[in-house]
Amino acid sequence: MIQRGLEPGRGNWQIPGGYVEDDEEIASAVEREVFEEAGIKANVEKVIGFRHSANLNGLSSPNLYVVFRLKHLSGEPRFDGEETIDAGYFSMSEIENKQGIQTLSLWAIKLAFTSDRNMGFVSQDSFFEPRAGRTVFGIES
Repeated sequence: MIQRGLEPGRGNWQIPGGYVEDDEEIASAVEREVFEEAGIKANVEKVIGFRHSANLNGLSSPNLYVVFRLKHLSGEPRFDGEETIDAGYFSMSEIENKQGIQTLSLWAIKLAFTSDRNMGFVSQDSFFEPRAGRTVFGIES
């Protein structure tokens, strides 16, 4: 988890994440964000959930937040002192007792801890004719 260093939500705890750039594939973006925010090199394994926010009140941009299960490759949690002001691995009990934990992050962490590691959506790109920038996830067969 990382502790946000920027507003909105400075000081709150959450899973690392961020935006996919226009010229970036989603798995690469996830891996980049986790490294930038937490110093962890990891590979995307599966999609385990998502949250969609519509712009019903005209106050926010619509967005889709996808939660991935990652495989740790290397690195220990670290923070940069600007975007993040703390980072670490925590037990479920420590997470549940943290002040300022983002609800979406708590849901995602509980989902990751309680779901079968074999469940989730995996890349289905091999089924399709290659097209730069397209990524397709589906139920593992």
